[in-house]
Amino acid sequence: MSKEYKNPPVVEAWIDFRFEYGEEAPIWNEKIAVDFVKSFEQFKQEEHRARVKKEIKLSKQGLVISEADPVLERLKTFNKTKDRCLQIEQNLLVYNMLRKKESGWPGFSVLLSEALPFCRLFISKFHPIKLRTVLHYRDHVLIPFTNNEIEPSDYFKIYPEVPNDFGSMRDYSLSLVLPDICNNGVALLSTKTARVPIEKSQLKFVFIIDWDVRSEISFESDDLGACEAWLKHAHEGINKAFNECLTDRCRSLFE
Repeated sequence: MSKEYKNPPVVEAWIDFRFEYGEEAPIWNEKIAVDFVKSFEQFKQEEHRARVKKEIKLSKQGLVISEADPVLERLKTFNKTKDRCLQIEQNLLVYNMLRKKESGWPGFSVLLSEALPFCRLFISKFHPIKLRTVLHYRDHVLIPFTNNEIEPSDYFKIYPEVPNDFGSMRDYSLSLVLPDICNNGVALLSTKTARVPIEKSQLKFVFIIDWDVRSEISFESDDLGACEAWLKHAHEGINKAFNECLTDRCRSLFE
């Protein structure tokens, strides 16, 4: 997550732009979504997610199920190297940056500089009046282990505890709502544990950490500068909180 680490644990980060329209939302269908995506040379591989509305009526002959034509819900497209992803809905644009094993993490400034132009083009095409935004980070902290036991407090300052009568805790999933990470935003910290296979039938213990910071205010669509400034502030808040929840032993894994 932070550029101060030689090998930060971040595997993916993305920004949501959630749009608000006036009295009428724009016309939205598959052709419009595809044409919008095709205007970007780097995004060609498309995945479509459609919603189908079914109507069920009771008649003398029994249940009659009528099915309307599919309605496009989301269009998702990757670049050729599969390290960038663009997703659009009628009122949503998501820009993902995924880490490739053979390369380092580009950093937040790259994510933001790449995401904002897509947001501007969406606004110019569909004319929302306002927007909100969400900044997401996903980290995988991999820890080798041999005795099938890990002490969470060795690595993190935030972890659940159980009464001694419960015995040991094999895994956990924990979510916290944190309203003070940044101004005009609420953060959701979710962390859970898992075990992943590596070479020679060995396992690695992994802490999966998700940060989601949502703006609690709307930004004018014709002034993305305020939205950009908030995202930078949210990133600073996440970065500081992330470092504060780690122990020195955990930080050493990223050097």
